[in-house]
Amino acid sequence: MKIVSSRKTLSGDYDFLVSGGVVGTFATGVFVPANAVINRFSCKTIKTFTSGGGGASTVAFNQGIGGANLLVALGFGAFTIGTALQGVDFDANPQEVAAPFEVVMTLGADILTAGRIIFEIEFTEYAI
Repeated sequence: MKIVSSRKTLSGDYDFLVSGGVVGTFATGVFVPANAVINRFSCKTIKTFTSGGGGASTVAFNQGIGGANLLVALGFGAFTIGTALQGVDFDANPQEVAAPFEVVMTLGADILTAGRIIFEIEFTEYAI
């Protein structure tokens, strides 16, 4: 049996000023295939986040709605311009995914009126 593997990186971005920043979960259009092993998740703020209220906003990234964390929820103050953040430590705990999923971003507690974030997920895909 021949097994073929390839390392892939997918990226996406979200601009709260353009696409909105209400509390909820947002589809990103970035899909990870079944049988992939996640190696890394990271993001970088390219426009500073602005809260529409009391500054209590949180941002998280997950494997689909209700799925495992890629980046645990952080307060919006962590997302200043130029800030790069590393997600869950997949070096210590690589994670195989049985079913395909879409990377989703969850905004909690308060709206964001501005800010832009880019993100990247790196995984190894196996064809058996």
